[in-house]
Amino acid sequence: MPAKRHQVQSAFQADLFGGQSALRTRVIARRKDFDELFDGFARMRAISYVISPELLLDFFDRRGYDKLEVVVGENVTEPYKKGLEQKGIEVVDRLAELVEQGVL
Repeated sequence: MPAKRHQVQSAFQADLFGGQSALRTRVIARRKDFDELFDGFARMRAISYVISPELLLDFFDRRGYDKLEVVVGENVTEPYKKGLEQKGIEVVDRLAELVEQGVL
């Protein structure tokens, strides 16, 4: 008797840059697994509960991204501003420059 094949129906999601793409899942067990999610891309649109200024700059400096669009949770606005005050003017200037260039 031949083995039964299970049909797997792919789920699709809207591609943020036009069209549709297959929805894929991945187990994140190590930091390296998380980092690899962002390899091979130059742009990202994200919704995040919180994101550090250093991580934003890391996407441009180390990962080579040329555009990020990030929506950060509204309830963290004040703590985020206070955190930026403690980072130093260099970090704030870099973020402001990226916003002015229209890439952040």
